[in-house]
Amino acid sequence: MAAGKTDRASRRASLVVEIGTEELPPRDLRQLGRAFAGRIKEGLAAAGVVDEARANCRYFATPRRLAALVHEVAARPPSRVVERRGPSLQAAYDALGKPSRAALGFAKSCGVEVAQLATLKTDKGAWLVYRRRVAGASLAAIVSACLEDSARRLPVAKRMRWGDHPDEFVRPAHWLLAVHGGRVVGAEVLGLKADRLTRGHRFHADRPLAVAHADDYPGLLESDGRVIADFERRRRVIAGQLKRLAKSAGGCVPEDAELLDLVTGLVEWPRALAGRFDRRFLKIPPEVLVACMRDHQKFFPLVDARGKLLPDFIAVSNIAGRVGARVRRGNERVLRARLADAEFFWMSDRKTPLESRLEALKGVRFHNRLGTLYDKTQRVSHFAAQIAGQHHVNADIGEVRRAARLCKADLVTDLVGEFPALQGVIGRYYARQCGENQRVADAIEQHYWPRHAGDQLPHHAVGQCVALAERIDSLIGLFACGDIPGGDKDPFALRRAALGVLRILIEKQLDLDVHELLTMCGQCCYARLAGAEVKPDAQTVERVFEFILERLKAYYQPMGYSALELASVMACKPRRPLDFDRRLKALSGFFKTRPQAAEALAAANKRIAGILNRADAAPPRYEASLFRHPAETELARQLDAIGARAGECFSANRYDAGLVALSALKRPIDEFFDQVMVMERDTALRHNRLALLGRIRRLFLGVADFSLMQAEP
Repeated sequence: MAAGKTDRASRRASLVVEIGTEELPPRDLRQLGRAFAGRIKEGLAAAGVVDEARANCRYFATPRRLAALVHEVAARPPSRVVERRGPSLQAAYDALGKPSRAALGFAKSCGVEVAQLATLKTDKGAWLVYRRRVAGASLAAIVSACLEDSARRLPVAKRMRWGDHPDEFVRPAHWLLAVHGGRVVGAEVLGLKADRLTRGHRFHADRPLAVAHADDYPGLLESDGRVIADFERRRRVIAGQLKRLAKSAGGCVPEDAELLDLVTGLVEWPRALAGRFDRRFLKIPPEVLVACMRDHQKFFPLVDARGKLLPDFIAVSNIAGRVGARVRRGNERVLRARLADAEFFWMSDRKTPLESRLEALKGVRFHNRLGTLYDKTQRVSHFAAQIAGQHHVNADIGEVRRAARLCKADLVTDLVGEFPALQGVIGRYYARQCGENQRVADAIEQHYWPRHAGDQLPHHAVGQCVALAERIDSLIGLFACGDIPGGDKDPFALRRAALGVLRILIEKQLDLDVHELLTMCGQCCYARLAGAEVKPDAQTVERVFEFILERLKAYYQPMGYSALELASVMACKPRRPLDFDRRLKALSGFFKTRPQAAEALAAANKRIAGILNRADAAPPRYEASLFRHPAETELARQLDAIGARAGECFSANRYDAGLVALSALKRPIDEFFDQVMVMERDTALRHNRLALLGRIRRLFLGVADFSLMQAEP
């Protein structure tokens, strides 16, 4: 049977539900639509009117509605048997087989005779039981509950109230539609009663539309209501229109999924319109032009085959017909004004060098206890130069100082005031115009990288030093002020800053000690430079260090590393993130390539850790003269030889080779535990054997705590 057609035998049909609202937030519309339909489907499945594994569910989302169309929904859930247990058979009848008072009372409470009761037999005995069949709830009640649950659990940060209703929703709701097959379902939610009426386009078909059958819903809206309700289809329509218009203009639209989703959430009947602007504006940096078109006007810019910006754009209107020409002219007029303002700011800003703007930073407060932006740049400049002087960092200290000194100067320009998202980008342009070299100019932009998860990192060492210094300065200073992230609250984006530090150190192969950098920042910058009221102490450094280590989980888990692997390496608290990376990859590779040896060594380490934790403190070294068993002597001999090879590998950061060397200890460790009693009554022998086990434990801790690789049963 085709999806959506009524099955008379089971009385199954399609169900459509729709909540009509005022304009929904366009950036979240796709997520809201999916969540709304998903909750409806889950609720129907839980109520037993739809098979969740087989049910076909479509979501619809436009600026004025959230809807779901679920196929094969039963008109009523199947009846169920309710069972009520009574007294045991032993207590239900006397010696003559007559019902006892307990049995009679139980039957009366159930409204039946004792003879109508059944018997339930289990391993623990037999009881009287009353069973009755109960009809399922009505579809109206089920749909009402599903709608209420879906409305309550939508992923929105803030909800609204309207009128005198106690209900809350993402936007005020104005109508409710619920149709099962061709029948209206009498559901209620948000103070609304369902009917079969939806609404068309606000301008093209501003009238009620009656949905005769649930399957007619999307087609009716499109043909009579001028609304493409399916978000994904509307998105494809817009993408096709963009491609055709861009080709006609001799260019193409750069891929921009975020803008396409946003525009899809703004319109119900999309019509793309091409427009142009004056070529003279192409002298402005392309990032500014794109910001004017994309961020301010939600227009799509066009580029040629080489990626160079063209004096063309495409806007997506929510109105079709003869008004298109007027909409196009209006778009061009508004964009022209925006670009003229940007041109004025661009020309005006360049009259003042970046160096001359540093004084203005003294009037911009970074934090009420950490001073101004000028104070911050002073700290960052001093600290970044110290990072540049570290081993493994190939950066010119003079260039690092210069880039850090100028990195915030563009924040007080008019162009960045108009386009805050271009901070750093504008600084790069102005720095080059002022004669700064390319590395310094690039660092001004790139010290903000990465801006978000998966974003690119600073390309060269100058930008990397400034980026590290800027983030660590914020972490140390704000932790010292008590502005520590908690729960979902992180107003200063310190989690993102910590993750940025880790990514730069790991992915750019900078083998630096994070704990040392934190100490350096607290002691050398905050303690010596004026501007901040706080003086970070050793406790602050430890809190920030632990906070940064915690971010390693968020960094590595999406890559497929297990919680046990992360915990094993984390237990050693490597202070160099690049060292953590090498250890983790070596450990994971060892368990993948040599699983039997790895599991055996992990089990042995867990046993050793348990013995050492329960035993008396043992001496750091063992004495060969106290060995009483050949297995002890052999294990010690192997430890000397293998431990030396593994130690050389660990010192050279070749953890994978070191673990392969340690795998040779499997046999002597197994023989030791098979043949030797560790907890000997003789104190000297016991301590000597514990010292031998301690040496094994310390050797493996050179990579990770292998005992944690054994999950608890």
